[in-house]
Amino acid sequence: MPKDNSPAFKDCVCFNIRKTARVITQLYEKVLHPSGVRATQFTILAILNFAGPISVSNFAKKMDIDRTTLTRNLKVLEAEKKVKVDKGNDQRIKLVSLTENGKASFLIAVPLWIKAQEKVVSSFGKGRWIKTLDELQELSNIGQTR
Repeated sequence: MPKDNSPAFKDCVCFNIRKTARVITQLYEKVLHPSGVRATQFTILAILNFAGPISVSNFAKKMDIDRTTLTRNLKVLEAEKKVKVDKGNDQRIKLVSLTENGKASFLIAVPLWIKAQEKVVSSFGKGRWIKTLDELQELSNIGQTR
């Protein structure tokens, strides 16, 4: 097992991406706080706002997370009356949609999200961010070849 200061630990792809994700998520959480929408909830509300009603399975694929994690997050939003989960035409399929309350919460959060996004992109550099997006997609592709 490598020590904390060993190159193997410091260079760990998983550790560094998760650490960065936590720090950036905390920044978005702080900026989004006045809206009452968490950073993870914002993404769900945004997808529903633009995708419309979507099955839980397709939603999980779109977010690249497992269904149980998505379902757990949806339950919180459902309790807050921001999303609605209904049975589809096929009783085995559950459809998720944004409620009026969810749409209102999303619209309140958007300008705050823009503020957080602009802070990160302007500090990091737009060109670097665009390149980083490409690099993250490549890393994601590697992870999907399991």
